[in-house]
Amino acid sequence: MPPSTESPCIGICSTVYGDNFCRGCKRHYLEVIHWNRYDTSQKQAINQRLEQQIETIMREFVVITDEQKLKVCLDQVTLRPPLYPNPFYWAYELLRLKAKQMTALGAYGFYAIPPYHTLSANTLFTQMDDKLYARIQQTLIVGWADKPNG
Repeated sequence: MPPSTESPCIGICSTVYGDNFCRGCKRHYLEVIHWNRYDTSQKQAINQRLEQQIETIMREFVVITDEQKLKVCLDQVTLRPPLYPNPFYWAYELLRLKAKQMTALGAYGFYAIPPYHTLSANTLFTQMDDKLYARIQQTLIVGWADKPNG
């Protein structure tokens, strides 16, 4: 399945406060500004990069034990279908949406690996998201981020 062209925006934009990368969707501010002018391949490239970055960070923190359970749990707490068909993204989204209420992660189809297994779900998500944001800030946005038509 080709990467999505749907906007990864989650309605929590920090670029309006001067961040170069949005703390919500993790796009560069130019990608946020020019999203509607990008063609399909540009949107897919951005989404593919974001999906890969989320999966890379999540693999450092968690193991997926039951993809079906994870997907069902995510579907119960969100109104929109997952942007990416990736269980590590599903775990990220579930934690983003529900970490403050979660206790036993195994009930959701994944668990935290050592040394993170003793953290609360909320602390786990905060550490993962901070690491993801730091990694994304190191990403070099090449070529067309500031040139939506080329």
